[in-house]
Amino acid sequence: MLKVLADNQDPTGNTILVATDIGVFRSTNGGSTWAAFNLGLLPAVPVFDIEQNNKGTIFIGTHGRGVYQLVTAPPPVSASLVVTPRSLAFPNEVVRGTSGATSKPKKVTLYNPHTKSQNDSIVLQTIVPSGDFAVDANSSTCTSGMTLATGARCVVALAFTPAASGSRNGALDVSDNASNSPQSVALKGAGVQGALTYLPHTLLFHGVALGNDRSLTVNLLNKNAVPMSITNITGSDVHFNPTQNCLGTLNAGASCPVTVTFAPDSVSRFAATLNIADDARGSPQAVKLVGVGKAGP
Repeated sequence: MLKVLADNQDPTGNTILVATDIGVFRSTNGGSTWAAFNLGLLPAVPVFDIEQNNKGTIFIGTHGRGVYQLVTAPPPVSASLVVTPRSLAFPNEVVRGTSGATSKPKKVTLYNPHTKSQNDSIVLQTIVPSGDFAVDANSSTCTSGMTLATGARCVVALAFTPAASGSRNGALDVSDNASNSPQSVALKGAGVQGALTYLPHTLLFHGVALGNDRSLTVNLLNKNAVPMSITNITGSDVHFNPTQNCLGTLNAGASCPVTVTFAPDSVSRFAATLNIADDARGSPQAVKLVGVGKAGP
């Protein structure tokens, strides 16, 4: 904490702003709870000075990033903002490295109810998601700085894009001039590896004459929303020779054929496995190979 400012627009004295080494934080309940007050404008840099003029406009001075005007703070009101739901769980999304598929948006509703004892407008000052969650502006009707009239409601649409596999948690933090500000919605999802689709699962080479060969194809398909990487394609027996044309990146929605050539050198039955190594779930994938060598043409 580098500097403290009491909001001169709040006659109760409960609104406090603090300059820290990672931005500005605000409390509207005398310091019991705090929320980031950077309004999406300020990077996480040290703030050495914070001042407010007699009109309520707040100015901050940062280390090496200049001076910012944050907001003209609205006076607090007695109204309470109703936020529903208070938690959101997103379905698993495929991720490869730090690149993840983006979920369909889920919505949080902000409501300013009209009652006999509540007839104040509420100013939504900041709407900030954290973690791997982002506001979908095309599906949202709430925006930072808007005024929510009594009896009105709006929605914040959120999308989940995992940056890594495993559980991913975050929050939607809303700061406003309502009596119960700030509000928070817990957000959770998970990043998972996608699967590689391959067909057929077995290649049968019937009756190939000695001195000849026959080729069949396995088709690899990436049905996921992010690319995957094919790192190795091998046959477990020298009589089955796979092509290497599918090594590398298999883009989302793309397919690639692997051709396997069987060349017997004796009259017998050969059994092997085509192994496909990649960064998909269940790697390596195994295709059963069966071939029969025969005498004569």
